Amino acid sequence: MMQRHGIGVDAPEVVTAGREFAVIVLGVSSPAEIVVRIVEVDSGRRFFVAPVRRTGVAELTAGVRLDAPGLFRIEVSDGRYPVERLLLVVPDAEE
Repeated sequence: MMQRHGIGVDAPEVVTAGREFAVIVLGVSSPAEIVVRIVEVDSGRRFFVAPVRRTGVAELTAGVRLDAPGLFRIEVSDGRYPVERLLLVVPDAEE
């Protein structure tokens, strides 16, 4: 888990393309304050993700699915302090 100034992000380091995974945002007082973005590192293409449900007193969980393999950066911000985490999306071995 990466945490800075009270905001944290917990997510897997490696996921399979096309399969949903959770991004957990910790230390938040209001979902309206949080912006979650997924950025493809090579192209800079951004995918915006909204935290979809509160799962604890100071915790939000967003379901995310990325369809293409690659290296991505998860960015979580409350407008003041961004927290980032790298994510590797690998091809589905069943395809």
